[in-house]
Amino acid sequence: MAYFRKRGDVWEYRIKYNDLGKQKTLSKSGFATKSAARAAAVLVEGKLFKGGIDEFRKGDILSEGWLQKFKLIYESQRRDSSNVSAANGQAKLLNRFKGYSLKKINRAD
Repeated sequence: MAYFRKRGDVWEYRIKYNDLGKQKTLSKSGFATKSAARAAAVLVEGKLFKGGIDEFRKGDILSEGWLQKFKLIYESQRRDSSNVSAANGQAKLLNRFKGYSLKKINRAD
């Protein structure tokens, strides 16, 4: 269940869930509208219920798969000019780390 609140001029969502018997919270703010926060929360809740968050935590996902999921979640929340800049940065990351699993990437890389 997601909870929404307005913090100044931006909206925030909070999702409470149980992970191995412990209650945890995921939150993200910075959404211009409540509907944008709601849309992002629905995506994150879907991943929680399907186990997608655990996939990220384990690091068993390849870097290109992670970038695709990242773009799907966050691209709708940015301006077009920011999306172009982010796409350039993501292309550089993809060229550098294509085929790597997230678990094997460290700071030195």
